Amino acid sequence: MAVYISEAHAMDEWPLGNFVCLNQHKTMEERLDAANTFKTKYDFKIPLLVDTMENTLDNKYACWPERFFIIQKGILQLVGEPTTEFGYNRSLIAEWLYRDWNARNAALPNSTN
Repeated sequence: MAVYISEAHAMDEWPLGNFVCLNQHKTMEERLDAANTFKTKYDFKIPLLVDTMENTLDNKYACWPERFFIIQKGILQLVGEPTTEFGYNRSLIAEWLYRDWNARNAALPNSTN
C-alpha cells in the first residue's frame, strides 16, 4: 500500500517549476481529490491511503517528501533512506522484495499434481 501525504512542492509553499500544480491541501476533501487525481493520472494500482490533515503518518515516520517502508506482519523490515540529493535507489527496495518473495516461495512444498 501507499499513503498520500501533504504536497512536497505545493505551488503556494515551495513550488518546483510547473511539475506539481497544486496548492497545499486545506481540507481533507482537497487531499482526497488530489490523491484520486494522482491515482487516475498515473494509473496507480497499489492501494492508496491518505494521511490525516494533522499529518499523523508524516509526523510519526518523517515521510516528507517521500519515504519507503516495508512492513511485514506489523514489523518494520526496511526503511528506504534517500541515497542521493534527488531521491532513492529504488532497486534496493526491489531487491529486498525479490529476495523475500523467493525465500517465501522456496519454503512452499512442491506440488506433484
